[in-house]
Amino acid sequence: MFELANSTEIGGYLKHLILRKYESERQFCRACLRMQEREETEIEVQKMANRISQMIQGNKDIQLMDIPVFSSLLGVSPEEILSGGKNHAPVGFRLTNASVARSKKPDVWKSYLSMETEYDVDEYGKTLVEYAVEYKNYELIRYLVENGEIWVQGASRIEQQALGLGAVFSKMAMQPATSGYYTVPKKMERGYAPSQLTFSAELRNQAIVLAIETGDVGMLKQMRAREIPEQYLACSGWDLDWNGEYAPEILDALMEADEAVLAYFTEEFTIKDRFGNEERWLTPFFDELLTRMAQTNHAIAKQMLHTAIKHNQYADDKLQNLFSSVLDSYHESYFKSEHGRNIVCEDIMRNRYLSEDGSWILFVDVQAKERLTTNLIRADADKCGTELRHMAMEVNEIYHRICRRQPFVRWKREV
Repeated sequence: MFELANSTEIGGYLKHLILRKYESERQFCRACLRMQEREETEIEVQKMANRISQMIQGNKDIQLMDIPVFSSLLGVSPEEILSGGKNHAPVGFRLTNASVARSKKPDVWKSYLSMETEYDVDEYGKTLVEYAVEYKNYELIRYLVENGEIWVQGASRIEQQALGLGAVFSKMAMQPATSGYYTVPKKMERGYAPSQLTFSAELRNQAIVLAIETGDVGMLKQMRAREIPEQYLACSGWDLDWNGEYAPEILDALMEADEAVLAYFTEEFTIKDRFGNEERWLTPFFDELLTRMAQTNHAIAKQMLHTAIKHNQYADDKLQNLFSSVLDSYHESYFKSEHGRNIVCEDIMRNRYLSEDGSWILFVDVQAKERLTTNLIRADADKCGTELRHMAMEVNEIYHRICRRQPFVRWKREV
């Protein structure tokens, strides 16, 4: 049994509870309307705000119909509200981040999301999204994405903010550029998204694994699962190292993936940089995945080698064409002496960058504003069987040709 507080005490405690969990009383009013499945028009919000204001001031008693709504939204028992905070009775069953993340019922998810608590951190420091990934509740993850609760932002923002992207696992906002795409919840706009949700590489990787295991290519595309922020930064000429960007569990999951998922991860795709240039890439862990597939004689290994040959040849051809284009811009007098040719060669090679680990290349034709930015593929021929070894050697031959290529090879001539 508890002692009922007076209206002023109840109102004061109600205000404390609301502002402890919501940004404003008006935001709480909107949550009440959603939970009651009423329209959120400005008129209805204002009516609710007037009622709440009267309760807080002690001029109006809490109505019976309000008690279960307030209790659920504020996460406290009716006794605690009506006693003005003096009686902290157990809440009994209530929706929590963990309980909702375990649920398979859309009605439960909808009810909980209406409270605007889906990205609040619980007493264990975890959000609903984190629990959903931990419990492998893929249906809930899809529900969050399809209802716009978390989403993938487009490359334009990545380009504009040197990568502050966001993606559903939504590690999909790249700032700093140490990880992939970050999750961007609605509440991020109001500053509510906890940092472990928006900047967690582990969270994104776990979500990708779930999508791979489910065979959900559509979700993988939304999460841009085969991309990493460094690819956009590389297009802008940054000196980057993307080793370790992908967790081993992603590669492990791909070894058991279906044909459609493997096709998504092993085909070429384009990325548009901030200058509007489109460039062809393969996923950054293509080399390692190719090695694993070849070692196990996976059916896709041969197709991956074909793709690698085609991709490296594309890079070599484009580099040659860019060298030729740049050479044409120099006055013929440069080519009349060895010294002049050396100047041209050195000048051109200043705009060519091969990453320290040899995994990607950048070349810029400054005058024409054209460029080559892409990753280069190497194959471990020793890990390939007899049938595939010659293809792996061809991949490597083209790779080494690109690394050795110099402009003077094409223009050592008398003028």
